[in-house]
Amino acid sequence: IARFSPLYHAVDMLRAFTLGILDWSILGHVAFLVGMVLVGMTIASRRVEKLLLS
Repeated sequence: IARFSPLYHAVDMLRAFTLGILDWSILGHVAFLVGMVLVGMTIASRRVEKLLLS
C-alpha cells in the first residue's frame, strides 16, 4: 500500500539524490509524481469549473 503513496516516491527519489545514486529508476519516480500531479490538477480544475459555472 505504501508504494502507491506519492510520499514514498518522493522520499525514495530524494534519498537517491542525497546518496549520489543516479540511475534510471529515478525516472519512474518522477513519472509517478508527474502523473499524480496531472490527475490532481484535472480533478481540481473540473471541480472549480463546475462550482464557478453553477
